[in-house]
Amino acid sequence: MKKKPFEYKASTRDYLRVLSCFPNYIKLLDTKDKPYIELVDWVLKQEAHLKDDSLELPTIKQLALELDIPATKLTMYLPEIYKEIVNLNWDKPNLFKTEGQKSCCLLFKYFDKYFDFYTGLDSIPRVGEYFHFLFTEPQFGLSSFHVNKVHHNLEHGGHTVTISLGSQMPNSYLTLLKEKAYLNREITLWDYLETEIGDELEEKLIKYNRNL
Repeated sequence: MKKKPFEYKASTRDYLRVLSCFPNYIKLLDTKDKPYIELVDWVLKQEAHLKDDSLELPTIKQLALELDIPATKLTMYLPEIYKEIVNLNWDKPNLFKTEGQKSCCLLFKYFDKYFDFYTGLDSIPRVGEYFHFLFTEPQFGLSSFHVNKVHHNLEHGGHTVTISLGSQMPNSYLTLLKEKAYLNREITLWDYLETEIGDELEEKLIKYNRNL
């Protein structure tokens, strides 16, 4: 029986919480002629509360009353603003880094769903380290990951880094078994390239190495 693809349905409040925590991303958008300009202005005013940890978000109903915007429109506007940030990130990734930062592509995976986001980092995380990024919550319903792989690319006179992240902490023993299985042609190239070792592959690797 074929597995149903993973899908997380983010709530309107998920989007409100995430966008309120990333006013720096919203500032990159051109919103002057957008129907949600009042909502954007309200979110940006919350930035001061982020700095002193006093941000308390209203319910969507309360926000609708405060802004005099129907809740049904807020339900449309908030995901739209989030999507515009994602599209801008893909189109103009350099806007999401500051001078001196290393250009990185964060490649997140949870079950069979992927999400990539370009950003600048002051330092490169190491394999196995814990990585928290609230912006992924509308995609997966979670924001905490572990670094599985770090790939450096040098071309055209520049240095870019792709960081693969998953919900599971890397298992160095299983990774070695995967390397061995690939060399022995017991698993496919696709299995080998997967950043996370799923239950099915883990069972295979254990079966192939019962005598170790």
